[in-house]
Amino acid sequence: MAARFALSAFVIQLASGASHHVELGALRDSTHGAVTSAPGLFSTVQPTVHPRLAAYLVSYPAAEVS
Repeated sequence: MAARFALSAFVIQLASGASHHVELGALRDSTHGAVTSAPGLFSTVQPTVHPRLAAYLVSYPAAEVS
């Protein structure tokens, strides 16, 4: 599994039928459904984001609050 960072914010429908929101800069592993469905929207290099979003992503790398 390799780390992949979202290059933009988007919503994708996963194979399970669930809608999945991905925030700019969010971290996903290479086997995640969003990455395998739309690999062009992810990169191994973290994009430059606003400092507030960067601080949020430090606490919640997947941009999901559990």
